[in-house]
Amino acid sequence: MFKKIFFPLLLGLTFLQAPEVRACDACGCGVGSYQFGILPQQARNFAGIRYQYKTDHSTPHHDLKTSETFRTTEFWGRFYPTKKIQVFAILPYNFNEQTIEKTTTNVHGLGDALILANYNLINNTDSLYENVKHNLLLGGGVKLATGKYNRQTEGNTLNPNLQLGSGSYDFVANAIYTIRYNQIGLNSDISCKYNTANQDEFRFGNKLVASSRLFSVLKIKESALMPNAGISTERTAKDTHYGSTLKESGGYANFLNLGTEAYFKKLSTGFTFQKPISQHLSEGFVETGNRWMTHLTYMF
Repeated sequence: MFKKIFFPLLLGLTFLQAPEVRACDACGCGVGSYQFGILPQQARNFAGIRYQYKTDHSTPHHDLKTSETFRTTEFWGRFYPTKKIQVFAILPYNFNEQTIEKTTTNVHGLGDALILANYNLINNTDSLYENVKHNLLLGGGVKLATGKYNRQTEGNTLNPNLQLGSGSYDFVANAIYTIRYNQIGLNSDISCKYNTANQDEFRFGNKLVASSRLFSVLKIKESALMPNAGISTERTAKDTHYGSTLKESGGYANFLNLGTEAYFKKLSTGFTFQKPISQHLSEGFVETGNRWMTHLTYMF
C-alpha cells in the first residue's frame, strides 16, 4: 500500500506548477541543484568526480545583454556506516563566468559542501523470490557555507548569482525511489532545499528539484550499460533581501533528460544531457540553456 501511494505522488511532483529563478537560481551557484539521478550500485561505497555544465542568458526583454556559464567539478562519495544508512558528501569547485554586453567577469574557487544521510526504508533487491525489485531512500542534510561570499573583482562586490557560495547554511530533504522488473526500471528522485539568509540578509529562494527516468540494463560479460531517458523539473521561490521580495527572481524550468551509465568491475561512468522544454525564469527575463553532466566513480 505504501508504494502504491508514494510513487504516484513522487512522480506527480515532477509536474507541479510551483513558485516563481533568477539567473543564479537557475544555474546553481547560490541555490544549487542536488540531483543524484541513477547512482552506482546501491549496496557499495563509492568515491568519484562529477562535472556539470550549465548556461543561461537574458531575453530580449532585458535592458542589458547578459550571459552566464557555470562549470562545476564535484568530488563526491557515499559511505555506509550501517546496512540501512548511507552518507553522502559533495565538495564542489566552481568556475563561474558572466558577460554583460562586452565585459566578462570570471571567478573560481571552492563552492558550498553538502553532507547528506539517507535511510533505506524499503529494499527487496536482494530477494530471490520477488520479480519486481524496488528500493526507497529517505533522508536529509545540510549545505555548509564553505564557498566564499562577498567576493569582489576590481573593487566591486559580485552579484549574488556569481558568488562561489551562498554565505548561508541551508537544509535539504530528499527521496530516491527505484523500481525494476527484469532489465527495465524506473528511477525517481525529489529534493527540497530550505535556504536561510546570509550575513547580508540575502536569502535565495527555496528550491524543489524532481526527476523520473526509464532505464534498461544491458549486460555485456563483466560490464553493463544502462541507457536512460526521462524528465526533470526545477522550481524556485523568489529571493529576498532584508525581507523584501526581489520581483525578477524565482521561476521554473522543465527538462528532457537523455543519458547512459556504464559499469565495469569497480568503475562506473555516466553522461546526462538536459534540454529545456518549457521555462519561466525571473519574470521572463532569463532563459536557461542546454546542460550536461558526466562522472567517473570508483566503487569499493
